[in-house]
Amino acid sequence: MNICCICCFCGRHNDVRRILRYYIDQDYKEQSYLLLYNNSPGKGANLRLDDIQLPDNKAIILVNNNKDLQTDGEYTNTGDIFRDALRFVPIEASVITHFDSDDAFLPSHLSAGARGMKKAKNLGCLAYKPYNSYFLYENKCKLLHNTLEPSIFVDYKYLSQEGYHSKVVTYHQKWIDVLVKRKQLFVDSDGEPTLLYNWSENHGNHKISGGADDEFNFEAHRKWETTYLASEILSPCSETEAQYFYSFVNKNIKN
Repeated sequence: MNICCICCFCGRHNDVRRILRYYIDQDYKEQSYLLLYNNSPGKGANLRLDDIQLPDNKAIILVNNNKDLQTDGEYTNTGDIFRDALRFVPIEASVITHFDSDDAFLPSHLSAGARGMKKAKNLGCLAYKPYNSYFLYENKCKLLHNTLEPSIFVDYKYLSQEGYHSKVVTYHQKWIDVLVKRKQLFVDSDGEPTLLYNWSENHGNHKISGGADDEFNFEAHRKWETTYLASEILSPCSETEAQYFYSFVNKNIKN
C-alpha cells in the first residue's frame, strides 16, 4: 500500500521543518511519499530541499507554485490549493493522508493508517480513521474522539474524483461528507491514535487558518501563515525538537 502525505503550506517554514522530521521518523516499511506544496507568494516562493538522505521506500516531493493552475491567477481559497496539489501525487500512490504543518505525527502514524485501511477495504469502505486522537492545549495532552481530517486515510482515486470545496476553511468536507453519507468511512474504536493536534499557543502557530470563523477572510489567512525562514533551504528540525512533541503523548500513555 503506497501512501502519500500531502502538506500544503504558505510560509510557516519552521512548522514544515518539523513535518520533514515526522516523515523521516515514520516506521512504515512499504513505499510512502511526502508531497510538500508550497504556495507562498513573494519571499519564500522558491524553496529548495536540503540534501536529505532517505531509504528507498521514502521520497519527498517539493512543489513551488502560488498560481491557481486552472485560472493562472492568484489563489482565492484553500480548497483550490489542495485541488492543485493532487496533480503532483505520484501515480503509484493508492492512499492519501493530510499533514497539517502545525500538528505532530507519531512514528507509527503511517503503519497504523495502513493497517486501518486494510480493515476498511475488507469492510467495503474507502477511508479509515481511529476513533481518538491526541490534543495538545495549554501544555496538557488529552485523548479525545474527533471527526477532523488529518487523522483520516482515504483512497486516492476516490479523493481525486470528489475533490475539495473551493472554500477557505471547510474545504475537506466535500469528500468527507460523501464518505459519511455513503457509510464508507471506517471509524475504528480500536484504531491506534497516532496524531497530536497542536492547539497549544505555546508551541507553534496553531491557527492554521487565520480568521477561521470567516470563510471570506482569505487575505487574513495568508497573512497569518506567512512566516519565513532566513534561508530558502528546507531541512528537517532536530530529533530533539520532534521528541519534545512525542513526549506529550508518552506522558499521556503512562498516566
